[in-house]
Amino acid sequence: MVLFPSALVLAAAAVVLLRTEVLARWLGWVGAALGGFRYAEDQTYAGRKGAVVFETEAVRDGRRVHIRHVNVKGRSWGYNGEFITSVDRWDASRALARQFEQAFQPLG
Repeated sequence: MVLFPSALVLAAAAVVLLRTEVLARWLGWVGAALGGFRYAEDQTYAGRKGAVVFETEAVRDGRRVHIRHVNVKGRSWGYNGEFITSVDRWDASRALARQFEQAFQPLG
């Protein structure tokens, strides 16, 4: 499948961005474009340290949504979880996101 290798390249590029000054400049642009966001490194996700969390609100398909990306590294794989829900349902959806986190088991 052509998409899978492309996804690996994008994931590798994201890891490089996370550890360079390019990220700071990119986040400045994203913050201006989206009107604000939350970004935090060295978080814990599913018991794994070093997770990166990025949250923002945006308009998708004509509705205002809350977007939460969580990037976490397993033993040999990296994972990106994206949670998207309408802004008015975000608080109610947090319990579901937490259940997903508790059930998450990275591959070896």
